[in-house]
Amino acid sequence: MAQSLPFNPEPDFRDEVKTLGNDELLDCWEQTQFVDTFMEGEPMDQVRTTVYEQVILQELQLRRYRQPRKAL
Repeated sequence: MAQSLPFNPEPDFRDEVKTLGNDELLDCWEQTQFVDTFMEGEPMDQVRTTVYEQVILQELQLRRYRQPRKAL
């Protein structure tokens, strides 16, 4: 899954996120965390993973919200 992403998610990234499975989304989120840790101390204008993280987390939240609720 090695690919170069622009600093600001383009609509293509948002659309691509919707097509990924939950495990793949979690892998992407994990990669943003790794990059954040790796780039710690670097100027913030070089890496903006938080924008990608927000897109991924929003998609996961939407999926969770859309899941049918189990009766107790």
